Amino acid sequence: MRSLKLGESVVEEVVMVRMEAIEEPEEAVRKKMTEEGLEELSKSIVLVGLINPVILRSKGSGYEIGKGHRRFLAVKLLGWEKIPAIIRERDDKRERVERLHENLHREDMSPIEEGETVRDLMSEGGYSRKDVAKVCKKTESWVEGRLNLLTMPQALKDAVDVGALSIGAARELAGITDDTAREYHTEYAIKQGATAALCAFWRGRWELSKLVNDPSGMGEGVIGMAPLSNVITMPCQWCDKEEPLQLMNHLRVCPRCTRVLIETKAVMEQERFDAKRAAANLEEEGVPE
Repeated sequence: MRSLKLGESVVEEVVMVRMEAIEEPEEAVRKKMTEEGLEELSKSIVLVGLINPVILRSKGSGYEIGKGHRRFLAVKLLGWEKIPAIIRERDDKRERVERLHENLHREDMSPIEEGETVRDLMSEGGYSRKDVAKVCKKTESWVEGRLNLLTMPQALKDAVDVGALSIGAARELAGITDDTAREYHTEYAIKQGATAALCAFWRGRWELSKLVNDPSGMGEGVIGMAPLSNVITMPCQWCDKEEPLQLMNHLRVCPRCTRVLIETKAVMEQERFDAKRAAANLEEEGVPE
């Protein structure tokens, strides 16, 4: 690699390298690169050019991409014969850490990919939680949260990774430690688009069911209720009747309509109360209904 030293900084030489002489990296840090994303990047390159050259390292008679895999693929879509590049000495650890560092600033990474990148930066790059937080301009609690996502069951990680579940919903479901119950709730949550609040409700009912059916350590009779049925139920928000969970629909209602529903329910409850009170008064007076 040739470079020019200007003051205290080193400017690396940019050369034009033929595309066919370049191989893609054996281990791509970006596991998911959508066709739409590459097309958008290609359009940007057409408009403003390739601002940052790719980083290459020697491999056999050609080169391998060390940094700039997406840029390389976007340029390939455009049919370029050559690409601006900086050629560096092979340093696997340095290149790996640089690619991880670069990917933390990508906006299209899933929370799981972010967690994996944070983990790899800490294990391979020697970064602390504080270092990672500074790099990605986040709080240390954000870093901790992303790492915690990696400890969830695989089905929940997969659901978060593809956007089928929110992080909050997945965290609540992860609290259900029984595999069968968690898998049931996870599948239903994905189908119905369950919110974190609803998943928290399910988790609470599961914890209560577990406590009632297995009161060891809590003392006999602490909870005065019959064991819950194996059929999971929840109350209807309209009539308060308990029904099997699989029969319930989860409506997506805006705040304005929610207020209308609540007010209508209150009117109906008042009417039922008035009717019962009138019937009771008639009974006391001995007047047949």
